Amino acid sequence: MTKKLIHFLRITLGVLILTIVPAGFIFAQSASGGGSNSGNGGGSNGPTLINPLTGSDSLSSFLDQILTVVIDIGAVVIVFFIIYAGFLYVTARGSEEQIKKAHMTLTWTVVGAAVILGAKVISAAISGTVGALK
Repeated sequence: MTKKLIHFLRITLGVLILTIVPAGFIFAQSASGGGSNSGNGGGSNGPTLINPLTGSDSLSSFLDQILTVVIDIGAVVIVFFIIYAGFLYVTARGSEEQIKKAHMTLTWTVVGAAVILGAKVISAAISGTVGALK
């Protein structure tokens, strides 16, 4: 059971990394209409950078946006695993080993759902506490 838990956590961490890391690789784009960035063309002192993260003016709103994306993706994964657990129950055909596997799949899916939804609650509580301290 410990090996299964470690494997589950590795997969979960991998999915989270694949959803969060690409957000860090968003690069700012030049607002000058293309061409070269040489000199003082058009009276500017260089290229103007556009913030690719519109709507996030603070770290807390940026983290809230990331958490929203993770919850959206996690909801799809949770639905998939609930369907998979149901499939395992149906195909068990009375086999105790298969029923235990289906039960563990459903249990860990519910635990994962609680963690993902709990992250939003914890985030709101921390934001409220920090806001109250200001």
